[in-house]
Amino acid sequence: MKTMWLNKNEIVQKLENRKLVFWGSGEWVAKTIKVLDMKPEYIIDNSPNIQGDIQRGIEVVSYDKIKDDINSYFIVITTGAYLGLIEDLEKKGLGKEVNFCCSPSMYNLSIRDNLLSVQEELLFTVTGSSKSDKGGLYTYNTSTRKYNRVFEGKSRAITSGKDKYVMVDEERGLVIFDKKLKVLKEVKLLINAVPHGVAYSDKLRRIFVANSGRDSVSVYDSESYEHLEEIKVSKKYDDLKEEQHHLNDLYIDENNMTLFVSMFSFVGNWRNNIYDGGILEYDLEEKKFNNHPIVHDMWMPHSVQIVDNKLFFVDSMRGDLYETSNKVIGKFNGFIRGLAIGKQYIFIAQSSHRYFDRLKNTSLNIPLDCGIYIFDNENKASTFHSLYEFENIHSIVLHK
Repeated sequence: MKTMWLNKNEIVQKLENRKLVFWGSGEWVAKTIKVLDMKPEYIIDNSPNIQGDIQRGIEVVSYDKIKDDINSYFIVITTGAYLGLIEDLEKKGLGKEVNFCCSPSMYNLSIRDNLLSVQEELLFTVTGSSKSDKGGLYTYNTSTRKYNRVFEGKSRAITSGKDKYVMVDEERGLVIFDKKLKVLKEVKLLINAVPHGVAYSDKLRRIFVANSGRDSVSVYDSESYEHLEEIKVSKKYDDLKEEQHHLNDLYIDENNMTLFVSMFSFVGNWRNNIYDGGILEYDLEEKKFNNHPIVHDMWMPHSVQIVDNKLFFVDSMRGDLYETSNKVIGKFNGFIRGLAIGKQYIFIAQSSHRYFDRLKNTSLNIPLDCGIYIFDNENKASTFHSLYEFENIHSIVLHK
């Protein structure tokens, strides 16, 4: 596939039997001369007002100057309006790499423009925590920035299987959708479940639901939807009849037959504002929790998942995106919760911050708006899609 971005050595190779010309006057000319360590024969510019000028000892000319002998020149684009110019050059019959490329000094513009033009279809859930927050399941197109509610409720986590989506909703229970988002089944959950997280395994034919209100995980058969068992984190709920650990999100590692469970407090003192949370591992064969947390010392962990043998999750209060148990790969100032890992970009949801008063001594700017980040992990750059109509997003997934 031809590219419009070549490095210095690749451009030098293109100039073996050709002369160098720049297209576009302005700030990128000096930067490109410095990067390439060479000056062009001409600077081409479409503006008649500057054609004939001398810039840095180089004559500014029109395209007519070289068009009859175009194969004797290689064009390096040096204008920020490069996308429109590329269209014009291709209409003239010129090709990327063959006849032209963009200046290496402008590569940041490519990163920015790629982020601004991401085309992806997402699903996100809204809990509907206030009258103005219309809860349910929504589709969202990152290109048009339009959303559409396809299910009304107080929706929490959603996960994708081979041929269906599985979602938990505080009012309607376990909700099963086909890939066209048609509701196939609604299943009642345990009393006082207050479901937050869900995990689904095609291979194991099991659905796991994090009962935040009961400090437990329910296991359901994914075909009959029968409730099979309840996995309890501790005996505290049985004694106090009130959640103490605040379980939220789940992930099934089918290869190792383990279930990852994120929670706010391991010892069960969340209601006393003790946040010693992280991620516990539950052995599905031995039917017991590993005594040693795989992630600890988190403030409000959410969105645990494994992609390409790498663990990802967020510490919502601190705004940290983790890869593996101790490597922060992204820092965000808001309350982040909801994570979808794409092939090139990472999608992170941000909710309106309810606890910003707890951060005023550690943060100089705390965003209160709701929306979705598109994060370029390689270049540490992101764009933010504001969804100001909402207060809280719990979960996002790629809609395929």
